[in-house]
Amino acid sequence: ELTDVAPASGARIYLTQSEAILDLPGSVRVPAGNRTVSLAARSVPVPATTNLRITATYGTSSVSRVVKINPPRLTSITVQSKIRGGGVGRVSVKLASPAPKGGMTVRLNSSRPSLFPVPSAITVPSGATTAAVRVPVTQVSRDADVTVSALLNGISVEDLKQIEYSYRDLIKMA
Repeated sequence: ELTDVAPASGARIYLTQSEAILDLPGSVRVPAGNRTVSLAARSVPVPATTNLRITATYGTSSVSRVVKINPPRLTSITVQSKIRGGGVGRVSVKLASPAPKGGMTVRLNSSRPSLFPVPSAITVPSGATTAAVRVPVTQVSRDADVTVSALLNGISVEDLKQIEYSYRDLIKMA
């Protein structure tokens, strides 16, 4: 905010940032008679919470503020709707925004690892919002519930599904 209204020609404010994280323009113009101008900026994905210093300069005066940029957050985990014992199940995770360079590693856990052995982690590739993995399912002698959970930066989500016993599959195996 300017201490006085911008002159008739407007006021050119130069912007800099401590790291190239936001798509900030190099400068903005405050219209004549105004003290402020608003702008929107998008960030590149970051792997961890990052404090970014933004500096606005007008003439010989500068003001800096620190803005916190958060990493993508985990929004969901989905286990395919029908899982048959002796088959293969699909597990997918979703982030609220694209993964940063190098991807984001999401921890996975199964409540029944002997029946549905998910890997310990899955990586959402750089620029993507989802990742999936196929999981071999142990043959079961009766229906069994399994809860698969995902954890990223302190946020945990889970999905409960049933592994189905299939009498027909046992006949085919005999």
